[in-house]
Order: sequence, then C-alpha cells, then structure tokens
Amino acid sequence: MKNLPALSVRSSVIVIFALTLLSFIAPAQGAKEIATPLAADTTRPTVGLRWVPLTSGDIEVNGLPWFHENGGSVCRLPIRSQSSFRQPVWSLAQCPSGGRIRFRTDSSTLAIRLEYSSAPNMANMQAFGQTGVDAYVDGAYMVTAIADKDAKAGKVYEPILFDFSKGPRVEREITLYLPLYKPVKVFGIGVDDHATLLKAKPFAVAKPVVFYGTSITQGGCASRPGMSYQAILARQLNLDFVNLGFSGNGLGEPELARAVSESRPPVTCWILARTIKPSTRCAKSTSPFSMPSEAHIPKPPSLS
Repeated sequence: MKNLPALSVRSSVIVIFALTLLSFIAPAQGAKEIATPLAADTTRPTVGLRWVPLTSGDIEVNGLPWFHENGGSVCRLPIRSQSSFRQPVWSLAQCPSGGRIRFRTDSSTLAIRLEYSSAPNMANMQAFGQTGVDAYVDGAYMVTAIADKDAKAGKVYEPILFDFSKGPRVEREITLYLPLYKPVKVFGIGVDDHATLLKAKPFAVAKPVVFYGTSITQGGCASRPGMSYQAILARQLNLDFVNLGFSGNGLGEPELARAVSESRPPVTCWILARTIKPSTRCAKSTSPFSMPSEAHIPKPPSLS
C-alpha cells in the first residue's frame, strides 16, 4: 500500500461545497439549461454527409482520459488494467458518463452514427437520462439522440442533431454529452461534405477536475447527460472534468485511486458517504485516496 500512487488531501474541504455551489448556480440558469428533452430525428436519411471518426485530429474527446490508449473505445477506465478492477466497476465503466465530443464547425447539418448495446432498461431512469447523447450548440441545449425499444448490438443509428440548411452558414461550437448509464459505440460525426472542422475553444484550466463516487456522481436520475451536476458546473465555470462515479461501487478502492492519479487532476471531488456504511468505515475506505503520493505524482487538493 505504501507505494500506491494515490491522491493527497491538501485541504480538508467537505464535498458538499460542490453541491452548495451548484445550489447557487441552479436558480440562475436560463432556459437553455432546463429545456424539455427533445428527441433527435432518426427518420431522415443522412445521404451526402461526410463521416468523421472521433479519432480525427479536429475532434476533441474530453472526460475519457484513456480514449486514445483504448483505441477509440469510450470506456472510462484503461483497458490494460481491466483485470485489476472488480467486475461491477468494470461493467459500469463501459457507460461513458462524463464523456464529451467537442469541436467547432460551419456545417449546416450535424448527425452522429452510433450503436447501443441494448434498449433502455432501467426502472428509475427514462431513455433520455440512461441512453441519451445530448447536443449543445454554442452552450445551449438543442436535442438528444436516444436508444429506442429495438436497440441492440449490431443495430446502427444515424440521428440528425440539427439541420440549419435553410439559414446562413455560420460557425458553431458543438458539445455532445455521452450516455450516463448505457454502453455505446460512436462510429463518427456526420457533417456537410465541404464543412470545416476546428478545435473547440479551450477550457479555463487545461487539466480536468476528477469526480469520484457512486450513483449520484455517475449521473443517477439526471434527466439527460447534460444535466448531471458535473456537466452543469463545468458549463458554468468552463472546466473540463472526468466522471469516475460507479453506481453503488464508490468504495475508495486502491485500483481507482491509481486511475485517478494517472489523470493527474488539479483537484478531485469525492462523494462516497451514501455507499460506505457505517460512517466509521469512511476513513479506512478513503485511505488509498489520502495516502502520500509517489514523488512523480502531483498532489492535487481534494474535496472530500
């Protein structure tokens, strides 16, 4: 245990700070944050679009630190370490909660090509919250691509996220939020044949804030991916983030401490109390996250 590249606590700040901050932000949100979910059009043909893979240099994938190492998979943990994680954690890691696809484009039409592992199947979350891919345009919510009752491995969807073909060609900032509770494969982004693709605008801080915890952190019962508490905070503060919430499995395990350390975040936020019972176990369960780090691992402050 003494060699574990875990996280140190530079300041003892209760994680409720993050939720308190959210409570101040939420009342001030405009209609763009609380808009009623709208399903993307899956009936129109996407003929004539140019399909760009997520590994393209003009598309930025945020919130998935091992995306390129994992060969373009949207898994939230490194595939090379699969055997070190408990099966429930690994299974939940296939849901790309917190993953975002970002770019700028002057395309008049935007679509996404994806495949779900199965149909929506949660009793406590509807299809938008469980399977949705939220499209935000210039910071405002527009539409959500969702899995239908016939979704299954091998069935590919190409929903159109917007069509501004009757208007002037202008450059727009695009953010696509990936599903909270459903594995998905994203094969590409569809744009006009002659559309330009540019890097998204930079975040206020280069490195992401890492959130570690259980169901509330993964995004449990959020109305859609763009409405998880991390997504809302990140939009308001122009921050990048990584979601390492695992429903019912935020146990403060050493393997997850290593994963958090690998991303070398400027700050981490833990929400563990609802999983760790009784409270006397908290210190023991969170010790891998608060042990001194190895010399080559930075020591970020933590909200715990």
